[in-house]
Amino acid sequence: MSQKKNQVETYNEFQQTIMAEMQHAGRDLTVYLEQGFDWMQLSEICKGLEAGIDVSRYAKKEYFFLQMEQLRLGLEEGIDITSYENPTYEHLVMAEIRQAVSEGIDLLPYVKSVTDGRILREIRLAILH
Repeated sequence: MSQKKNQVETYNEFQQTIMAEMQHAGRDLTVYLEQGFDWMQLSEICKGLEAGIDVSRYAKKEYFFLQMEQLRLGLEEGIDITSYENPTYEHLVMAEIRQAVSEGIDLLPYVKSVTDGRILREIRLAILH
């Protein structure tokens, strides 16, 4: 217990707050803190844990927090995130693929040549209408 207490004392104030909230909820974030996730990534992991989803799908250092958010939202919506579970996709691309999947649209053929989420949005809206 004292070793864990000493570890908590080395975390910044935000991390300590998250740790306290998650420990109060019966969850332990120590493993994520020790892996070096930044505070925004930790926030997305916390949101996923609170929602009861499988955070292992996106709790990976190669994802920027905005990418993690898109993966988390997809999991919370119950959609298959496999099509955009790719750290090379920027978050706006992920957002458009997520939205398209929920609308039954396949944007993947366009993602190979279009890497701008705003253009993908226009394509998605054109297909939808």
